[in-house]
Amino acid sequence: MPQILTFLGQSRSACAIASVAFARQLAQQGARVLWLTQDSGPLPSKLWGRPLATAAQPAGANLWTLQLQATTLLESSWEVVKGIEAQYLRGPLLKQVFGEELVI
Repeated sequence: MPQILTFLGQSRSACAIASVAFARQLAQQGARVLWLTQDSGPLPSKLWGRPLATAAQPAGANLWTLQLQATTLLESSWEVVKGIEAQYLRGPLLKQVFGEELVI
């Protein structure tokens, strides 16, 4: 049965270190693990010893890594959202909002 484990805490680095260690341990025990992060800083790449990609990449047996880039994804889909809004509203509100201005 799939499980989602989230590591939360005051220290981002402590959570990242613990989650990487736990992911490696689960993978060594035979569980299939996808480790993902939204952190775009240098820490996740340092912990894995290589740059992370926006598509799942193998990091060992039963282990894959993925770096979400929500702002990039939102920007690339923004024109689609504006088109849908224009279909259903007479005076679209998002017409003057550009994807580059959005931040998550």
